[in-house]
Amino acid sequence: MTTISENIDTSSIVDAAMKVGDLKALGLVNYTPVGFLQGAMEFIHVSTGIPWWGTIAATTILIRIALFPFVVKLQKNAATLHNIKPEMDRLTAQLNKAKAEGDSAAITQYAHEFKNLFETHKANPIKMLALPLMQAPVMLSFFFALRDMAQLPVPQFQTGGIAWFTDLTAADPYYILPVLSGLGFLTILELGSEAGTNVGQPNNAKWIFRFMSVAMVPLTASFSSSIFVYWVTSNFFSIGQVLALKNPALRKKLGIPLLMKHQVKAVKSGSPKKSKPNRR
Repeated sequence: MTTISENIDTSSIVDAAMKVGDLKALGLVNYTPVGFLQGAMEFIHVSTGIPWWGTIAATTILIRIALFPFVVKLQKNAATLHNIKPEMDRLTAQLNKAKAEGDSAAITQYAHEFKNLFETHKANPIKMLALPLMQAPVMLSFFFALRDMAQLPVPQFQTGGIAWFTDLTAADPYYILPVLSGLGFLTILELGSEAGTNVGQPNNAKWIFRFMSVAMVPLTASFSSSIFVYWVTSNFFSIGQVLALKNPALRKKLGIPLLMKHQVKAVKSGSPKKSKPNRR
């Protein structure tokens, strides 16, 4: 009897125009971040009438716009850290030397100088963790919200796609969306971090992420198209954001410092010496 009742409820939702509350009737939408996103997407879909693929994209863009002020703050922090890097490197070398010699007075002095340096320039490396810590819950909530809606499935998801992926509950049969998602991730990596500059990022780390961007294509190919609509939209927004924030005029308007070019130092056995300018 329960199965018959559920089938009747589902079919009635398919036949009628969707309204706010239908997802809750299907067992979705609750007082969690996942449920909140499902409710927000339902509201946008019902109130605007745009198809589900457009609803997912629009919700993604709205949330990314809401996070933009935090991205600007982190860009300011990253640029400032880059510009004071020579001073940070000097203090780090002195602090490490003091630790090796067991000079507690010098350790305290250099630690205090580090603190003053960050306070003077209103920057701190710890702040760079803020964006990943904010984005991770959003990404996970989107993933689980769309996964649950596709697995149920929400009836309108089966016809809510566009072009070659009309069924948002099914995987992309042509692998176009997984490839676009991987290329988007790789492009962001090559252009630079959303939070700021990639100067000083180890080459090994970059190659690991490059490998991940390729490996994620076959590993995620079985995911529903709805998830890829979110990923592709978010990636393209990130690409546009990174390119825009490289513009000197926009950086100046937003109060983001321009990046200084630092002289490279050659480290030999003994004290570090300044390298001569490259005349190539």
